[in-house]
Amino acid sequence: MTPASVQGPGRGGRREGWAELVLPGEIRRLCEQMAAAARGEAFVLQAGDCAAEAAGDTGPRVVTGVRTLLQAALVLTYGTQVPVTKICRLPAHLDDAPAPCGLPRTHAGSATMLNTVRAMTREASVADVRQVHQWNQQFVRTTAVGARYAELARRIDRVMRFMAAWDFDDTRLRTTAIFAGRQLPLHDYECPQLCREKDDDGVPWDLSSHFLWLGEGTRNMNGPHIAIAESVANPLGLEIGPDTLPEEAVECVRRLDPHFQPGRVTLMSGMGSGRVRDVLPPIVEKVTASGHQVVWQCDPMRENSPLFHVAAEVRGFFEVHRRLGTYPGGIRLDLTDENAAMELAFLIAETLRG
Repeated sequence: MTPASVQGPGRGGRREGWAELVLPGEIRRLCEQMAAAARGEAFVLQAGDCAAEAAGDTGPRVVTGVRTLLQAALVLTYGTQVPVTKICRLPAHLDDAPAPCGLPRTHAGSATMLNTVRAMTREASVADVRQVHQWNQQFVRTTAVGARYAELARRIDRVMRFMAAWDFDDTRLRTTAIFAGRQLPLHDYECPQLCREKDDDGVPWDLSSHFLWLGEGTRNMNGPHIAIAESVANPLGLEIGPDTLPEEAVECVRRLDPHFQPGRVTLMSGMGSGRVRDVLPPIVEKVTASGHQVVWQCDPMRENSPLFHVAAEVRGFFEVHRRLGTYPGGIRLDLTDENAAMELAFLIAETLRG
């Protein structure tokens, strides 16, 4: 399937700029799942390969990334005991040079990536939970990182064997949905591709991606990016860091979620392992008191290196929410190092299940 055919699933014709990569119905489903995560009924796994994005790689790295995403999601499903919503990362910026198809290179790369993801998650593909479980078993057997979680892996294996003993056929175990997310671009000319179809409040969908987020450098309350974000019906993310003030977080959430829709906004916190326990609690308290039901997502790789500090922020994130009685609704992983991503998934599952 070519990028031109992906630009409008179920539609024809070529558009300028970001063509249609996703469908409104898909975004509606993600909205429902993000609302569930905000209520504590689901968990959000957002993951991407920053190195592959920088290199424009949409080949084998995408296949590897999808496989790691599925593996981590299975482990987190066991750990959280709720459905895991999976979001992969699309490139954020358009390039000036066109691809052979005439579309900007990053759009063509995003289309190719989504084609790969869809092919890998349909029935009779690698998305079958039994196949994913075999990969996890191999990871535990063949890596030093995996060996540290052998006992947890055995517990997951017992659950899988129990399910297999019932010999039932369930499509939900053979397929899955992976949604696409991207950061709102830095340049004003990269306008969103809006759909004529609108949500129940009359707000149009941005069909360049299912999920959109604003980076710390683009969330200026008077800037164009937050204005673009509030003009679309897609679920939105907002990066917050150690210098984010609680009042600033509340103001941004109010701007992006005027109708108090659960899961409309995801706050993606990267505070650093040494500050998360001090900086995050007042933000959580202020936002919760405002009445907005957001998804609280940990982004531990943004402020930390090496992995020891990444794991420390993950622990701190869960400790803060446990102490405040709020729900830690998601994790954001960089799949550049597959072993590190899997180690964090097992760490979270171990933290939650004991």
